[in-house]
Parts: sequence; structure tokens; C-alpha cells
Amino acid sequence: MSDEKKPPGRKSHPTSPPIPIPEGSRKRRVTVDFTNRDSPLSLPDLSDEEEPSKEFELPRTSAVGLVDRARKRSSVRLEVDFPSEMRERFALDDFSGALRIAELLLGQDPGNPEATRVAQESRARLGQILLSRLGGEDKIPTRLVDENEARWLGLDHRASTVLSAIDSQTSIRELPSATGIPRLEVLRALADLLSAGAIGVRGES
Repeated sequence: MSDEKKPPGRKSHPTSPPIPIPEGSRKRRVTVDFTNRDSPLSLPDLSDEEEPSKEFELPRTSAVGLVDRARKRSSVRLEVDFPSEMRERFALDDFSGALRIAELLLGQDPGNPEATRVAQESRARLGQILLSRLGGEDKIPTRLVDENEARWLGLDHRASTVLSAIDSQTSIRELPSATGIPRLEVLRALADLLSAGAIGVRGES
């Protein structure tokens, strides 16, 4: 029947025509050849080469050269004329320096007459200078600090021994025998203790 209606159903949409693909582009593979047909790149074998050329050596003005020359200079032993140095220090009233050099020379040559003379005179001069600070050998040193306070003074063994021997009765003249320390060293220790405020001195009672 021409008048018969079609049953209701899903609406049909018009389909668009397919996009034409060129015939030559279908299923075509593109292959890139990374292989170099020539010989591959090779690095030179350093083990087969000869010794490096001298043009690569560091210049003599480089840091390495400076260090090398400094080592050579330090290896050179400087010769010091100790007798002349001793005489010069004694002439300039540097009795401590002259005494140190004289003792050094006497250690090498105990019978050196000049070193013996300079050592004796230097000790005598230094003793006079130190005694003038202390007031004389008849003065009696007295302690101004106790043992706990003395620890904070940073005293060496010599000064600590002298300080422990001070009893407000022993004079400066008697301290070398009481301590067993040479006279000049005792005087030096007393002068240091006096400068540090650890002791005072008073007249003989």
C-alpha cells in the first residue's frame, strides 16, 4: 500500500561522504637510515702516540715553576756569623740576646774564651737591671695572691716554683738556694711576678 506509514524509529542522519585519500599515501612507511655508510668516527688511541710534545710543557714562570724554585731556595742553608752577632748585640746592650748566642757557642765549644766572657758579663748586667726593679737583694718578696688566683696568671714552671717559695721571710738573696734555680732565673721570675701584681717587696725585717 502506498499510503502505509513507516513505524516510528530512530531518526537517520545523513552521512557525509568519506574523505578521499590519495591512493599513493595509503599504508606507506617512512624509514630513516641513520647508518653512516662511511667508516665510523674513531678517536685517536693515545697509547700509540709518542711522548707529548714539548709545546705543552708549563712555562717556567708558572706556579709549578715558582714552587720548584722556592723549594730550591729553602734548601740552601744560611750561614750565620754567631761571634759577630754576639758582639753586636752586646755592644747594643741587648744582653739577653748576647747571652743566648754565647750559650749557644759554649754548647758547641765549652772552652770558647770570648763566649765565656760575654756570657758572664751579660749575666752580671742583666742581674743589675733586674735587681734595680726589685729594689735590691735584701728585699723580702711577699705574696699578694693565693694559690687559686695564681692559677689564672698563666705562670711557667720557673715562676710557679719561685712563687711557692715566697713565705714573707726569705729574702731575694736567699731564694736561689731555697728553690735550686739559678740566680738570674730567680730574678727574672720575681720581676715577672712583680709586674703581674702577684707579689710585692718590702725591706728586710
